[in-house]
Amino acid sequence: AVRVEVLEGTPREMGLQHGRALAAEIHREITGLVDATDARISRNGELWQAATLEELHGLADGAGINGEAVESWNFVLEPFSAWRTSFGISGNVDPRALSSDSTTVVQVRRPVGGLPYLLVAKAGQLLPRAGVNAAGVAVSWEPLESDPPPSDIVVLTEAIHNTLNTSRAHREAHARLQNIAVRGRWCVGVGRSGETAETYFRLDEHG
Repeated sequence: AVRVEVLEGTPREMGLQHGRALAAEIHREITGLVDATDARISRNGELWQAATLEELHGLADGAGINGEAVESWNFVLEPFSAWRTSFGISGNVDPRALSSDSTTVVQVRRPVGGLPYLLVAKAGQLLPRAGVNAAGVAVSWEPLESDPPPSDIVVLTEAIHNTLNTSRAHREAHARLQNIAVRGRWCVGVGRSGETAETYFRLDEHG
């Protein structure tokens, strides 16, 4: 299933809107995670920046679910699907990537003090599969290993949101994302609507 949601305001306000609109889908996605991952979350929850935590906690409150379970769900990545990096550059999505038992959400985000941007993500998750902002800057990513470090998921979530929220040029977005520090291995794609320049690069612990 595919849902389109418009989220506006502060991080907490956007989280509340997301949680309330998709409460049933979020409950279904994270069933069984509450007890299984409390220890994992106690090690990783502190890694999120304040604004991201505000949105996650707003999402949990809006959906009426355990905040640790929502954080846990945000560390869960789906198996490799090569459509993500192609979407970030060309805008072409393989329909097969959207046909699953879970809910794919197209988030139209209008944050306070930043550029509007669009993301494709799972219900209850903040790490997008791909996104594009009002300036036409598009970003996508793909893990190059089956079990990437949770700290990388935190770093990428915040880097992609910050990039789409502020970047008006391909070069600016590329520079922001190429310089983030990760421990695992990732492929990142950056492009801009109307430009022929597009970049794919690999992120790993060696830079």
